[in-house]
Amino acid sequence: MKKKSKTLKHAIKHYSFNHTKAKELCLRAVAMRYKAFRNILFNEFDGLECLPYLAYPRRLRDEWVKSQPIHVQRSGLQARQWKMALDEVFYTMSGYTESWKKQVIQDIKKNEKIVEEEQHYLFYILCFHSLIYDICKDHPIKVEKEFSITEERKLYFHRYLHSLIRKRMGRRPLSKSLTFTIDPCMYDVKKDKKGKTWISITSLIPNKRVKLQLTDDHKINGNLTVKILKTRIEIIECEDVMCKRAQDNISENVIAFDKGITNLINSSSEKKYGRNFGKSMNEFSDRRKDKGVKRNRLDLIKEKHILKGKLKKVRNIMKFNLGHIKYDKITEIERKELERQINEALNNFLKCENIHTLVVENLNFCSWKKYLTKDQKRRFSAWLKGYLRERIEYKCQQNGVLLAEINSAYTSQTCPFCGYVHSDNRMGSKFHCLSCGREGDADYFASLNILSRLGDPDIGLYTPYKKVKEILMERYEERCRCGSTGEATVETVQPRLQKRKRRVARRPSKSESLLSAV
Repeated sequence: MKKKSKTLKHAIKHYSFNHTKAKELCLRAVAMRYKAFRNILFNEFDGLECLPYLAYPRRLRDEWVKSQPIHVQRSGLQARQWKMALDEVFYTMSGYTESWKKQVIQDIKKNEKIVEEEQHYLFYILCFHSLIYDICKDHPIKVEKEFSITEERKLYFHRYLHSLIRKRMGRRPLSKSLTFTIDPCMYDVKKDKKGKTWISITSLIPNKRVKLQLTDDHKINGNLTVKILKTRIEIIECEDVMCKRAQDNISENVIAFDKGITNLINSSSEKKYGRNFGKSMNEFSDRRKDKGVKRNRLDLIKEKHILKGKLKKVRNIMKFNLGHIKYDKITEIERKELERQINEALNNFLKCENIHTLVVENLNFCSWKKYLTKDQKRRFSAWLKGYLRERIEYKCQQNGVLLAEINSAYTSQTCPFCGYVHSDNRMGSKFHCLSCGREGDADYFASLNILSRLGDPDIGLYTPYKKVKEILMERYEERCRCGSTGEATVETVQPRLQKRKRRVARRPSKSESLLSAV
């Protein structure tokens, strides 16, 4: 039998043209009621309460159609609208549940005290929502499959799993944007005599629809998402995109790349993509900082005027200097430009390289290092790390490329030729090994380390970074004993390190260089 090719969702945006204020207020009322109803559902089916219904959400919908609960009657939505809201909430909760389940699985894999049979038992429980619900509610459970684990040990793992779930569940989802979803029965698309496209959307009043003119004439199908913004109304359509199937019979071409700031992609084939990304990111981040400093000063002036009772000046400052419409619009344009550069770099990379398997480092860190300055931390926060990871997964699925993630510990501090690990090996964008003396581009050397770590039997994805360093240093010492590290040995590393430290110590500080210039 032939395997069915996978499909991905691609968002297509349509924009309204010259809509009136009355039409916007009518759709805004729908969005506000829809948002309030979704938040009520998120509050009611928070965390564990959604688990009994995730397997078949339609059962709850059929019960509500018969009973008509109070929150459904008070929502003010039509029947089709609250049904769409209910489906959307359970779709969000299913993705939310899968995300914390993945984190729980990672925590179990990282725990070295749990043996393979016990891991299998915990993973079996995580496959069933009913078992998870009963364990977290302290109900007795019945496991159909037999495991060679004692009852006392099972009770211990039930408590352990309950603590992991409580730790990883986090806060409930919350609707903030003014959006609502409509199906094909809730809108009509027609063209007038001049060829202009119009869409009629269901409002809160039965048999009354809001008619909007669109800026394009693309064909619209399926469910749509209506988003109310400050300056326009967006109508978002999800289109199915066919994915290329990964070829198994070709000779495997495995390539790795290192995600960088200056150059976005540094390939193991010595090619760089997204060269202007770092410059654009720094410019946008610096502009936002300068603008924030000026707005903070105006905010202080506004507070002084409030204390003095000068309300007219306060209104003028709020209207002409501290407004958010222009500021948010420029920020959105800058973010869209960074997203465009990320997509362009990934498209060029996948187009130019004949890739079968792509190896990348897992950068799921959440805290910055202590030695970074405030400006460096601010620029790092504008890196769009989450968006980059999501686009890499999407582009690889779309182009039929297998994606492999490896442990990122010490990939930028390790020499790919002799295996010596030290933080002083890397000096900015240059790499100079203290052991073998090799010099080159630091990002290229990091991509070689990422490529060599694929399939490493000792270093897994969840191996702690301290243990990774111990393994790497053991391998380096073994190479030194065998004499396969090149010209250098262990005894030559210390003098080179001291020499480099003396060279760095001789450099004048910023204050000294300013005094010498004066």
